[in-house]
Amino acid sequence: MTGGTVKDGDKDVDPEGINSDGIIEITFSEEMTGNIALQTEGGDDVGWLGKVEGTTGTLELVKGKEIGNETTYVIAGKVSDAAGNVTEVKITFVTKGKE
Repeated sequence: MTGGTVKDGDKDVDPEGINSDGIIEITFSEEMTGNIALQTEGGDDVGWLGKVEGTTGTLELVKGKEIGNETTYVIAGKVSDAAGNVTEVKITFVTKGKE
């Protein structure tokens, strides 16, 4: 992963900004196929729609499934490149507290 909306280990992420954009993106260094999901720290699926196309993985907000404050989230999944090399995706980020 080369970048995106959040990076592994990010803290104080503003959930309002992500919810208003309605999307989380992650960028890969090469074209990938596979699946990603937005989960809680305990491994429960939050219900966002995940897809991987080309060099971008996207998670799209489903109305009513907005992320909250002071919560640890994990973007998890498996992707593979054209040569069939499988990479585990695990990006953990924490949203900030309410002001």
